[in-house]
Amino acid sequence: MRPVSVILGFSCVLALAGWTWAADRQGDFNDDLKRRFLDEAPKEWDRYLEWSKKLQGSCDVVLRQLKTNQVLDRMHYECKQNARCAALVEQFLGPDYFDGRINVQNPRYGFQLRRANDNRPWAVAGLDLGVDDGYGLEATDPGTQVVALVGKKPLKVGFGVYASLTDLIKAPGINILSAREHQYEGRPCVRIEMTGEPQWGPPRRQNGQLTKVGTWLPLRKAAIVLDPSIGWLCREYTADLQGPSGSRETWHALIAYNDSQESFPFVKEIRTRLFLAGDTKGEPSREEIHTYTLYADERVPDSAFALSAYGFPEPDRTTAWVTSYIALAFAGILAIVAALVIYKWRWSHRAAS
Repeated sequence: MRPVSVILGFSCVLALAGWTWAADRQGDFNDDLKRRFLDEAPKEWDRYLEWSKKLQGSCDVVLRQLKTNQVLDRMHYECKQNARCAALVEQFLGPDYFDGRINVQNPRYGFQLRRANDNRPWAVAGLDLGVDDGYGLEATDPGTQVVALVGKKPLKVGFGVYASLTDLIKAPGINILSAREHQYEGRPCVRIEMTGEPQWGPPRRQNGQLTKVGTWLPLRKAAIVLDPSIGWLCREYTADLQGPSGSRETWHALIAYNDSQESFPFVKEIRTRLFLAGDTKGEPSREEIHTYTLYADERVPDSAFALSAYGFPEPDRTTAWVTSYIALAFAGILAIVAALVIYKWRWSHRAAS
């Protein structure tokens, strides 16, 4: 055998061995990164959700049909919260309609304000004095709604009960396939790939009310880019989803953050595009943009969540008024009955004489 052939053969063996070793090491590295993700991310998400309970501010939402550039819907939200109270303003500014509501809960009571036009004043639409049994004016209490808007939104992948990553990674049928290093706009991130088995369950009761859709998981597969430097918050995701009727759609979202001196950054914008199954051109159908203006403040007083903060009398005074009116009406009825009895007695006595 010629020396050149021996050298060439030996080189090929070394190259194959080196490639196999590198592939094995890459697999080990991915497993290590996956273990790191499963160990670190849930703890950081819990810290982020706890930190988000001091966020205050607003969010504007625009839903647009991309093919025609038509604005389908607009929403404006404002939120404030502290450890005991929460308030959420929701204004739906559709092309052909308007609906405004404010849901507020404090340790003593909850209330809802409504208005049908942005030029009209707010009016009390509901008062809940039994907050110990849960908020009874909406299916979800204001605190949970605020957390969903400013806390869980950067952790949300698609829709459904298990949309938040905190729930998604523990949901039944979810399989995390891989964890790989990924560069996102020059930042070292981690790309997580997972699959799921869409499933539905019976409707759930929440705060004593039956939800329209039961416990369900729409995810078929997803690729999620997370940034460990900001608490494993989501930077980007692509999710293949299936609705309860079997319809398929793909969501692609980009999440931008503002720098801050806080423990975590403030979410700045979430831009989500919807791709419908069966679109041969592969172009997005709709776009939804959430634009946030947030700040951190732990010192919002309980008085900011009272009816009087919105220009209405406190429920104690209102209840006293109502009680007085009922007592007065009852006294009036008794007086009428007494007068009728006396009149009848006098009439019967006169007839007898």
